Amino acid sequence: MKIKSNHDLCKRCGEPVFLAEKIFAAGFSWHKLTCFRCKLCKNALDSLHLTVHDDEIFCSKCHVSLFNPCYYNINITK
Repeated sequence: MKIKSNHDLCKRCGEPVFLAEKIFAAGFSWHKLTCFRCKLCKNALDSLHLTVHDDEIFCSKCHVSLFNPCYYNINITK
């Protein structure tokens, strides 16, 4: 039998998040020091400098490298 907790669960690790260690961003609770990091490079984030994709958080640099399409300049000669 699973015991209900009054604490939110961290989006990244699934463990309870207590108020002193919690940050709420992108619609979820996170452990501020250990889990509120870019999913790809693991760098620490703050709530003002992050990008969300499919309910995961990324730094801007990693988000661009993963999800923005590359544009190529194709020269067509006739």
